Amino acid sequence: MRPRDILSEVLGLRAWDETSSHTARLGLVGGPGQPKFAVPLGWRRATWSSCTSYPGLRDRGTRLRRRAAGVSLMVTSRRPVVSERLCAEEGEGSLIALLSSLLDTADFGIAVGLGGGDELWKPTLQLFTPEGAPLAFVKVAHTDLTAHLVRTEGEALDVWSRVAAPALLVPTLVANTLWRERPLLVVAPLPIDSRRAADASVDATPVRALDPPLGDVPLEDSTWWRARRAVPVEPAVRDVLDEVERRHAGVPRSWARWHGDWVPWNVARSAGRLVAWDWEYSEAGAPVGLDEVHRTYQMVRFGRQRPVREALAAVRVAGSSPWLVDAHKAMLVSRAATLAAVNGRPVTDHEEVLDGVAASW
Repeated sequence: MRPRDILSEVLGLRAWDETSSHTARLGLVGGPGQPKFAVPLGWRRATWSSCTSYPGLRDRGTRLRRRAAGVSLMVTSRRPVVSERLCAEEGEGSLIALLSSLLDTADFGIAVGLGGGDELWKPTLQLFTPEGAPLAFVKVAHTDLTAHLVRTEGEALDVWSRVAAPALLVPTLVANTLWRERPLLVVAPLPIDSRRAADASVDATPVRALDPPLGDVPLEDSTWWRARRAVPVEPAVRDVLDEVERRHAGVPRSWARWHGDWVPWNVARSAGRLVAWDWEYSEAGAPVGLDEVHRTYQMVRFGRQRPVREALAAVRVAGSSPWLVDAHKAMLVSRAATLAAVNGRPVTDHEEVLDGVAASW
């Protein structure tokens, strides 16, 4: 399904109705066939903020395009940028009704980006007060696969919520619940002054402090490795795991919590402190250093849109230890296997990941 169709299903979008509450009113920005994002139309300040908030987290091009869209929305003499005006369902059982109950207010504007479109995409709603202040972020699962991701993030944030003095800022958990039998995650907004970390190589030491790190545990005795061995996998995945175990079994290693996607687009700074979000792949007891290795891979694979083989080569060139290079391969193929099992079929780059790892030994 296209993001536009998924959003329609989740919010119960229907034709514009002037009698709907301000909260239910949304406008799609961009071409009618492929809108880029939805903005709240109920309150002008919320509309403006949906286009201009968190400028420090956007690249210059996106920041300028969003601001231009916001100006066009505010100045009625300009050619309108809204391709379609819609209203969301707000009756009993609707998502808006649930959010109103969880946030104890019926007045909020809804914005959401409509990028992506692969199996991993799910609506991430940004809510604003009528005055334009960020109110909350909401992740809505709509398939078994996105439910798996939202559930994992909820579990990680729940662990963080019980830490008295966290080593880094993470979104405050407001609600980790279900809507129509699917996980729903509501978190408080990020600090408004959040800016991308200037140092893209910032290490993940604060993440590893979340759970008590373990040392001197061999691969085959670690909970992380046992979890990978417990998942039914295809022969290509099993071969990779067998090879990693052949190379590294019996050697004491260190293990700790990892973020799972420690990349510049998920990490920022606020008032001198690190901020991190998108904990959908987080696990306790992972190999220490895996976050940094996977960041190198992600920066090439998705930051530069390069093939899997080139991203794996970048990991080797970066000088990571042979142990972490191999642990990263095991993570990639086992993650692909887990997502495929949950999804009922392989996700988009499943075969490319398996082929790339097989060719990298």
